[in-house]
Amino acid sequence: MRRWNFQTSALISAVGFGLLHAPGASTGTGALELGAIMTLFGYLQCVLVRRTARLGPAMIVHSLTNALAILFVLA
Repeated sequence: MRRWNFQTSALISAVGFGLLHAPGASTGTGALELGAIMTLFGYLQCVLVRRTARLGPAMIVHSLTNALAILFVLA
């Protein structure tokens, strides 16, 4: 955030997060959907860190989301 404001920094970080998760899908359309969803999730995580001024809550939300995804796949 030394070069850009919070919104720009969060969006850049979120897009990177989405792009890194997109290859987890099995189809091109699925990759686009997953990338978009993960970009939104990443942005919301940035907002959470910003509002709480702590990384812990975002780590907990991320862990719970991963746990739910694993349960959904295994069910």
